[in-house]
Amino acid sequence: MQIQISTDKNVHGSEELIQRLEAELQSTLSRFSEHITRLEVHLSDEVSTGAGSVDRRCVIEAPFASSKACSKPSPDERTTARAGSPSGT
Repeated sequence: MQIQISTDKNVHGSEELIQRLEAELQSTLSRFSEHITRLEVHLSDEVSTGAGSVDRRCVIEAPFASSKACSKPSPDERTTARAGSPSGT
């Protein structure tokens, strides 16, 4: 499973952050590796004020081997501590 992580100009996508996210996603979703060809993770900060996390978003797109891609934004359009959870729960 290929994992691609992108950030907008307001999110600092450090190498450490990218490696942590890739490891968490790989570990959490490895049982689906036959069905998911790749993951595209998009991190953004809509307001970029630095105060609070209401404006932060994490969208994960997962194209399945046998069908079209599906994507799931994080709950309430906010980034959660469970970045590895495709359902955001």
